[in-house]
Amino acid sequence: MENYENKRDVDDDEDKPRKKQKGGYILIRLLVPNKIVGGIIGKGGENIKALRLVCQEATIKVKETPDCPNAEERIVHVECNSDDVYAIFSQLVPQIFDGLQKNGYDSVKEPEVCTLFSGTTMGSLIGKGGAVINNLRQTTGAFMKAFPNKLQNSDERVLLLRGSTDNIINCLVEIYGTVEMDNKPYRMFNPVDSLNIPREAGTGGYQGGELNYESGEGKLLTY
Repeated sequence: MENYENKRDVDDDEDKPRKKQKGGYILIRLLVPNKIVGGIIGKGGENIKALRLVCQEATIKVKETPDCPNAEERIVHVECNSDDVYAIFSQLVPQIFDGLQKNGYDSVKEPEVCTLFSGTTMGSLIGKGGAVINNLRQTTGAFMKAFPNKLQNSDERVLLLRGSTDNIINCLVEIYGTVEMDNKPYRMFNPVDSLNIPREAGTGGYQGGELNYESGEGKLLTY
């Protein structure tokens, strides 16, 4: 499990690793456009509440950005037992896809998620000469793009996963079951930093909306 911290984020205590139980707790951080979070949360929080009823030991929340409520992106924080990944993401992945399609991301033709990993973990995930990530592509059927540049003022990089909901879930399960995670503290991305620090090409994410969206296709597909 990754060791993670972010002193700038709200509910900081909830970002600390929970006691490991059967199956092992894992943290999955997703980067999503701010304008789709309403569909993820649901009216009165009904969607998140429904997930918590099914997976009662899980922590599922959309991280707030109190410093700037209008930040272009938000973090979806999922901390759960590895056995709960399917139940949680079988709901989250379609909700994210629906939100992207309804909010101008016309180039997104199938489900996708932008997952965040430290640079060290991303190196392990790619493997020597791309061996690990290529094997994950073959075994799970998911499109995978490890963007080379780190998000602003952080040590995190975007891993774009695309394909059917089952492909994406299988890929997440394989990643957290087989890839060695970073066990040292690192700087986690805060979407507020995007307002004052330009984002380089080759970073991924949703800053700048559909016009600046990096699909991971073409020349950027190095891994």
